[in-house]
Amino acid sequence: MTMAMTVSYSGGVSNLQAFNVQAALSKWASFAGPEGRAALKSKCPVDAAGGPGAGRMRDSITSTSDTFTGGMTITYTANVPYAKYVINGTAPHDIYPKAARALHWGGASGPFASVVHHPGTRPNDFVERALVPLEPILQEELSLLIQEALTE
Repeated sequence: MTMAMTVSYSGGVSNLQAFNVQAALSKWASFAGPEGRAALKSKCPVDAAGGPGAGRMRDSITSTSDTFTGGMTITYTANVPYAKYVINGTAPHDIYPKAARALHWGGASGPFASVVHHPGTRPNDFVERALVPLEPILQEELSLLIQEALTE
């Protein structure tokens, strides 16, 4: 899962002001990166059963910032292969054994199956629930930093 926020600007600023705006964007990224990560981690689903992998997706969430002429991008990533299935959901599908003749779960005596008809999963867009409420805060911080940069 990757989600990016991009801020860009153009025209109407001198070279010195552009330099100051880029510095303001860097300050903003040092604020927005951790705030966004914390919001995403707070809304990320975690297996209530608390098995060995519980919290793995939440713990994998990172952010990076990249500066380009006229702007900056902050990218949030969940570094687990199943993140897209959590966020987008899955259609009904069959599950077959890969390295055995049957699937097994439960106790030592079973149940066993040669195929399981999985009903699919509903999408869980925790990304939107985490970042949409944060947008006004991030916009206000960015606005203050840019106003400060343009008056220096």
